[in-house]
Amino acid sequence: KYFDKESVTAESLMELFEIELKEKGKNTEKSTMITAGEMMSSIMHEINNILSVVHGNATIIERYLELKEYDKIPKLLNTIIEYSEKASMVSSDVKSLISAHKVDREFVSLKTLFCGINEYLSFNHPDQKSIIDLSEMNRNESVFVNQRLFQEVFENLIRNSLDAISDSPEKWIKVKTFFSDGYIKIKFIDSGNGIPEDTIDKIFTKEYTKKKKVKGSGFGLFLVKKIVTEFDGIIFVEKSENTTFVISMRYKE
Repeated sequence: KYFDKESVTAESLMELFEIELKEKGKNTEKSTMITAGEMMSSIMHEINNILSVVHGNATIIERYLELKEYDKIPKLLNTIIEYSEKASMVSSDVKSLISAHKVDREFVSLKTLFCGINEYLSFNHPDQKSIIDLSEMNRNESVFVNQRLFQEVFENLIRNSLDAISDSPEKWIKVKTFFSDGYIKIKFIDSGNGIPEDTIDKIFTKEYTKKKKVKGSGFGLFLVKKIVTEFDGIIFVEKSENTTFVISMRYKE
């Protein structure tokens, strides 16, 4: 069962978690149930924040309409649109978080992922596509993953980079590939100044992500690590002059 991007409710979320726990069997460990409960709390916290912003702006718009102060409305409408898009991201991320271990897996070429990311950028970030260099991904080597979920990983990392460099005077993102002893390293590098050492160990936790005031669904890097791990890969931050995330996993020629 999947979420419809247009409707995410507390009832549908709870129903999906109940199905998830039943599918794990009667001997589900207590730790698994706690994890599901924590995830539910995190999701509902995020959704409530979004709804509060949308409701607050709609109320103010209603007041401005009564006062005929129409010039103040466009900015509020833009905020509603932005948070509506954020709600859509929550829906997509929740679906990915819950279904990661149940999906089909196949060998997907880097070239296929390259085409998918290009399509995503053309639709969602056409004005910023020129600063993103994906040329090294246009290759035939394959990784054993679910294409849709791994596409989500790449999109999340690129969104993360775009947000991080939005105020930087120099803006660029590069995706580089390295091959050694049956493993591929895919590096997402951007023009940011790197990640502080005291943050590196916390950056993939949901607690850290919830506290950061960033765009997106609030599950970005936590989701990314969960999916990469599900497909027997690892992801880490490389100490570098620029911000660098590295995914390492087996590949097939």
